[in-house]
Amino acid sequence: MAKQPIYLDRDGLRDSLVEVYIKNTSYLNARIVKTIIEGGGMEDFQTIEDNNSIFLQNDVYRVQVRTDCISFNSVKEYQRWPNYGAFIQKVIHRVMTLKDITVERLMIRYISMYPDVSIFDNLNGKKMSLNAFPQIDGTEIRFKMGIADNAGHLGIATIRLTDNLPSNKPDVKVSVVDIQLDSTSNNNNQKEVLEFLHTQERNLFFSILNDKFIESLGAHYK
Repeated sequence: MAKQPIYLDRDGLRDSLVEVYIKNTSYLNARIVKTIIEGGGMEDFQTIEDNNSIFLQNDVYRVQVRTDCISFNSVKEYQRWPNYGAFIQKVIHRVMTLKDITVERLMIRYISMYPDVSIFDNLNGKKMSLNAFPQIDGTEIRFKMGIADNAGHLGIATIRLTDNLPSNKPDVKVSVVDIQLDSTSNNNNQKEVLEFLHTQERNLFFSILNDKFIESLGAHYK
């Protein structure tokens, strides 16, 4: 694909998970971390607490706070990266005001599901074979590969492609594209690392799937 779409009408996204793993040198509990991030434009979030973590949620985003990790996800419709990424950055910025907390690594995992579609019939096989050696197990293809950019950011990508899984609806099967990226380089600029991971996720998604299938999802280029 010569040019990537800006967005898809039918992206199939079921999860847009971002996890920020933190080193908590003073063992601050989740409630203290929650109090710190709550003032950053999160006044409309409802709070749910359990024994190990705290959930903050509104109609758009859900944030899970644990002592060693802060997780983000979309609640309903995906807000696209300029909005979602900016929200995550705002929370990270507030967390980093705590001198006893440092960010150790970041992870992005996007999962898309497509009903009544064979994802295996819509792969860009040439691109996959050039970049990785997949493991094939029946209806699942898995492969792992290193990722990097010219700025020195490094990471690991794990891709799982599952074909025609049974769904909770009778006679309907779904195919799944599951792309996870973990940062491995030491870089204190968390905004750069997060943008690097998201860019790599987009690159992988649009290189794994063939152009005809991408266009069938309602690709927009402006």
